[in-house]
Amino acid sequence: MPRQPGADAPVVPPILRCCGYRPRSGGPWVGYCLELHLRAEGRDWDELLEKLILAATLHLGGIRKTPGAQVPGKAPFRMRLCYAYIAMLHFIRPHGPRCLADLSSALLLA
Repeated sequence: MPRQPGADAPVVPPILRCCGYRPRSGGPWVGYCLELHLRAEGRDWDELLEKLILAATLHLGGIRKTPGAQVPGKAPFRMRLCYAYIAMLHFIRPHGPRCLADLSSALLLA
């Protein structure tokens, strides 16, 4: 990820894109944060989102405190495709069973 000139801290994306879904075979919800490459599981969307927010906050705190730390690059194509599919479902049917969240990285550490 490119650095800002004269800054010691890495450039953190302003928005963290997260998606979650329940596998067709059942089981726990699976979630992923595209910008930080974080994966989590939960009983429902609310628990999953809470786990993703906690993991993202801890990860961003470590990145901001470590001078040479780097923000991960692009998420795997499979996860970007999954996010796009869930976003499309939200556009077509806003109250569907699949879930999507965009989190502000500035608010996670506040």
